[in-house]
Amino acid sequence: MKKINIAYITKEDSQNKIAWSGTSYNIYRCLYKTRHNIIRFGPYNSFFEKFLKLVELFYKLLNVKYDPDRNIFMSKIISKRIKENLKNKKIDLIIVHDCPIISFLKTEIPIVIWTDLTFDLYQRSYFNNYKKFHPNSVIQGNYLEKLSLNKANTIIYSTKYAVINAKKKYSIKKNKIKVIPFGSDLLPISKKKFLFVQKNRIKNKKKMIKFISVGIDWDRKNMDKSIQVIRELNNMGNKCSLIIVGALPPKNFIKPKFVKIIPYLNKKIKKNILKLKKLYLNSDYFILLSKAEAFGLVIQEATAHGLPLILNNIDGMRYVADRKYSLFVNKDNSPLAIAKKIVNLDNNLSKYKKLSYNSHSSSFNNNWDVVSDKLINLITDITLKKI
Repeated sequence: MKKINIAYITKEDSQNKIAWSGTSYNIYRCLYKTRHNIIRFGPYNSFFEKFLKLVELFYKLLNVKYDPDRNIFMSKIISKRIKENLKNKKIDLIIVHDCPIISFLKTEIPIVIWTDLTFDLYQRSYFNNYKKFHPNSVIQGNYLEKLSLNKANTIIYSTKYAVINAKKKYSIKKNKIKVIPFGSDLLPISKKKFLFVQKNRIKNKKKMIKFISVGIDWDRKNMDKSIQVIRELNNMGNKCSLIIVGALPPKNFIKPKFVKIIPYLNKKIKKNILKLKKLYLNSDYFILLSKAEAFGLVIQEATAHGLPLILNNIDGMRYVADRKYSLFVNKDNSPLAIAKKIVNLDNNLSKYKKLSYNSHSSSFNNNWDVVSDKLINLITDITLKKI
């Protein structure tokens, strides 16, 4: 295979393991494994961006989402800088995940966009359930999105529902879109270890059923509702606990005794990764009742440890997880109704074991090593076609 020069362009630092939930860094790792020559470009910041951040903060106080990244003037500044950076460099392919930064980029180099959501899904599904999105951001966001998607030679989405929206909202042709799901930061436990862990879970949950929920945004991840569900389970005579990792509650929050909150675990630190893995292994169920999701990376982490999933039946969950290992609940279901469904599942040992087994089995197709193989095939295809 002939080596090509690939420009990986990101608005943030692609070596930052925290930015975009570590996805920028993991995409870089995937690209590195292709054995092509990878040249990183970014981060791209400007003084004007600082001003837009202040505007964002002002509107946040009014409970309105203003998106500083979806600004035409900002996009033109960054596109111009990228063009200057690419000058006199032999680049065969550009890969980017921030659509607005290449909206006004003038180049003959083939462009691949690899992202999770369209802007339309982001602003409608992600925010409209509980926040207003500033009209100016919506207009500029959709304009920049369409420019970028039309400019790209190939578009990779992490879910099928983003593909559906791209075709419907932005009239993108099906033949230029691919689907490659993101992977998990945490590798699957071995089959031998899974069987040992599952045996202990079945034995120990007779005394206490342990739930875990992982996420940063308390409000969007709907942690209050998860707590209400576990409270209902306890009220029904089931001894249950809930560990929340990452998200911090509002100031007036009164923590129930059955809830334990663990602040954000920085995955740059090895001991934090080991701690997170241990928390997954010591749990019986993963619960996430998010109001909105793009691509729930924590779902992949939970399946890597063979946990059955309890999820809201929304697009960002439905297109990522599978009913073979998930209990989907309607987002309008009351905490009591959800609790009753969990009891029915937990009382069915064969079903619990089947969900656990399917969860763990699926994780071998949902890690970044598998993603790398898919990316190698795609780049080879692009190179051969010389798109």
